[in-house]
Amino acid sequence: MYISFDELPGNARIWWYQADRNLSPSEIEILDSQLRSNMDNWLTHGMPMKGSFTILFDRVILIGADTDFQSPSGCSIDSSTRWLKDLGAQLGLQLFDRSIGYFKDDELNFISFFDAKKVIQEGHIQSDTKILNTQISSKDDVDTRLTIPASETFLKRYFEKVTL
Repeated sequence: MYISFDELPGNARIWWYQADRNLSPSEIEILDSQLRSNMDNWLTHGMPMKGSFTILFDRVILIGADTDFQSPSGCSIDSSTRWLKDLGAQLGLQLFDRSIGYFKDDELNFISFFDAKKVIQEGHIQSDTKILNTQISSKDDVDTRLTIPASETFLKRYFEKVTL
């Protein structure tokens, strides 16, 4: 059953999905409607689950499951993945994009994983640049670690080490 994202407990399990471009208002409406409907029928081992979602930055979709109410099974997780696959196909979107999101001058930018080293060498991303934390796994993470410094991500290997 659908609940608001704010109602999810801190330990709720979160899955990160990301579009390959910004979503239009009409696409967000469609996603909102379809995801609410799917969550109203989300089951684990035949039992209803409490789930929610939020769309951030017109590009990131977070799906959450209240694990205090019912733990998701492999099949229920697979079904939520299918929702996103089907919605992506319906809207002409890739919702499994793995671009790196970073903030520069309060603007969110995305780069290909394969361009990360070059972008860092060019100075567009620094060790303290805020990066979208795609590794979050709980609602608490969403609330406290949605963005983290580049130095706390896999990108840290691309920054020069300074020794004194």
